[in-house]
Order: sequence, then C-alpha cells, then structure tokens
Amino acid sequence: MRILVTTNAAIGHFLPMAATVAELVAGGHEVRIGCPDSFEAFVRGAGFEALGCDEVDVSAPVPPPPPAEERDARLTWAVTMSWPSDCRTWVDSLLRQAQQWRPDLVIVEPVEHAGRIVAAALGAPLVVHGWGFTLPAFVEDLAPSGILDLYEGVSAAPPRPALVADLGPAGVQASDTGPVQRYGYRPFSVPGHPLPPPRTERHRVLVTLGTYANVRAASLIRAAVAAALDNGADVIAVLGNDDRGSRETFPIDTTVLEWVDLPAAMPGCDLVVHHGGAGTSWTALSNGKPAVVLPQAGDQFRNAEMLSAAGTALVCSSREVGDVAAAIARGLDDSKLTERAAVIARDNAAMPDVAQLAHHIAALAPTT
Repeated sequence: MRILVTTNAAIGHFLPMAATVAELVAGGHEVRIGCPDSFEAFVRGAGFEALGCDEVDVSAPVPPPPPAEERDARLTWAVTMSWPSDCRTWVDSLLRQAQQWRPDLVIVEPVEHAGRIVAAALGAPLVVHGWGFTLPAFVEDLAPSGILDLYEGVSAAPPRPALVADLGPAGVQASDTGPVQRYGYRPFSVPGHPLPPPRTERHRVLVTLGTYANVRAASLIRAAVAAALDNGADVIAVLGNDDRGSRETFPIDTTVLEWVDLPAAMPGCDLVVHHGGAGTSWTALSNGKPAVVLPQAGDQFRNAEMLSAAGTALVCSSREVGDVAAAIARGLDDSKLTERAAVIARDNAAMPDVAQLAHHIAALAPTT
C-alpha cells in the first residue's frame, strides 16, 4: 500500500509521528513523507523517504496574531490560521507529485493542511495523527475556513478524517478535546551524541529548549543552565538549533551537545528542564522523568498546564536565574513529581502500542 504522510517543516511536528511511520514501513508499506523542500534533508536523515515539495512565495491573507500575552487567542490563531495558510507555499507541488504517485491513504499531523487538500482531491482516506497533547476539538472544524479557495481549486470539500489518533494516556489531556483513539507514546529520535558518563554522584539535569527557532532561546538556555549549576547539578545542555549560539559560551563545567538521541539519554537524567514541546514532554514522561517547564510560545503554555495538572512538572514563567534555580531545586526535591511521572509512564506502557495504530491505519485503505 502507498501511504503519504505530510508534515510542516518542523522537527517537533514530525518526530511524534515517526514511530508510527517506522511501523508502517516495517509492515511492508511504501511510505513517503511529503514536506517542504527545506525539511527534506531532516526526513532523509531520520531514515525515511521524502517527497520534497517546491516552495513558492505567496501572499497569504492571514490576519495579524493577537498580542503575545493573549496566549489562548494566539494559539487559536496559530493552529487555525497561520499553520493552515502555510500550506499555500507547497501544496501545488505536493498535489502534482501525489497525482502521479496515487497514494492509497494520507496521514497528516494536526496543523498540516496540504495533505488534507491532497486527500480531498484524490478521494483518499485521511488520518490525523497527533503529537501527544490533543488540540481543542474546534480546531479541525475551524482550520479550513481560511483556505477554502484551495479546496475549491481541486473541486472538493474539506475531508472528514477516517481516523483521529493521538498518543499518551487520556488522564494527561485537557478537557476540551474531541473524540480520539489513543495509543501509547513511543519516543523516536535521529542518531545523536551519547551522554558522557556522570562526572560525580550529583543529580543530572538535562536542559533543552527543543528545535524550533526562538529569538529568546540563546539567553534562556544559558539562564536555565546557570540555574541548574546553582543547584549543584551535573548539567547536560542540548542546543537543538543553531540560534542557541556556540558551546564555548557556556560555563566550562557544562556538557554542551548539539543533538542527542533523547530517548536514549533520558533514563540517565533525574530532571528535565524544557520548553514544553510535545516530543520532549512525552519522551520525559514515558521514561518517568519529572520536569521544570519554561514555555515560550504556541502550544507550549497549554502543554505546560497539562503537565502541571498531571503532577509531573513545575512551570516557571520567569526568566530570572534565581527563579528558575528555585524551581529546579523544588523539582529535584519533590519526590511526588517523580512518583507521578512514573505512574504515567506505566499507564503509557500499558496502552495499545503504535504498532497496533499502524495496523489500524493500514486497514483503512480501500481494497482493490
């Protein structure tokens, strides 16, 4: 069976789906990852076949975002206006290639819409594959409203998904989600540097702000590292993006790595200080690790609230070293955070695995 998986040019959007995609490939299906050309190299580096798409410069009629302090409104703008509109730059290229290849089924990540348009144009079943924190129920209905002209261009209406699947136990989710079939989160990473052996018996704290570009990341990751060092921790800083600066600008007693295999690194850490991205959050949770979350933008604030409500993380909105250090101290000292994270890890492991999700997806394709 030919399966088209589509993703925006964002590592954090793709990796939560990657374990499911790997299972589909292992099952003998021909899988291609449709994405903007700018993301093709990462997809290939992750071991998958990419269907890179030419990107064109188009003017998108998207209203300006709400002020940053209006977090809920700004997230709604991002997931129902900004991200859907981004498909305008590469949907034509994807559609041309899909019309030649003729996929039997299309899988999209929650805010990717070029694949939805292709599914509508070809009449192929559509699967929405979540990141681990399910978005509000209204998103799927509201998001097509700004790109209806693209559907008119292929003489089709926005398709209803044959399956909406997401990852991780329902008990960690917000109350505003719609119906979704849930499977256990299985972390996935491209190869990276292994962690060095611990230098001392001190607590090991891993600090990362994920992979997405962030103008404040360079200063914030250094503040978080300084805060962890203030707590006497053995600190691993994972940069993840070249906007974080160079390793030479970190304290000499910090291990600074460009990239790690996070699922492999996580068991050796006592606490994770991170931004609240779904992949990092669930990689920590699936390993039973507590966190201090420093949310920055997008869905990170929403994710942080869910982690806090689940009792697995402390949320710190301050950027001051002293405040972050106090949060890290509490995170290392509060055994209930670790106990709760361990419970969620067990709940996650007891769920149907993504191998079963892959089998379910494959069964949706029409038989010929």
